[in-house]
Amino acid sequence: MRIQMRLSHEARVILEEEKLDCMKLGISKTSGEITDEIFEKLEGCLYQIDWLFVKNNPNYEGVLAHYTSTNPTTLNLNERTINIMEKLRDFLNSQLGMKRTVYKSFIIRIVLKAYKLNLEEHDIYKK
Repeated sequence: MRIQMRLSHEARVILEEEKLDCMKLGISKTSGEITDEIFEKLEGCLYQIDWLFVKNNPNYEGVLAHYTSTNPTTLNLNERTINIMEKLRDFLNSQLGMKRTVYKSFIIRIVLKAYKLNLEEHDIYKK
């Protein structure tokens, strides 16, 4: 499903770094494919993540933040990712005490950030 949205700078940097990592392995992937894979990897543990810790962790800057201003605004996501996002919306609203509805772009940003923090060996899971 093709979804158009404005992604945060943080989400764009994470996606571009993941694309570069794939390119180093000789694999070409779109931002949507990478997002789908990350959601699939985290699907089984989404409700065990300490989302407040992830949200309050300083913004992920990464190496690319200093060299580029990437701007993907359209993602082709599979139905499974869309369904996960729908389920996660209400959960994140309650976990984070959000005053407004959580938008898809926020869900993508916080899931990508949780993925990166986990890769960097931060303990993102509830105690």
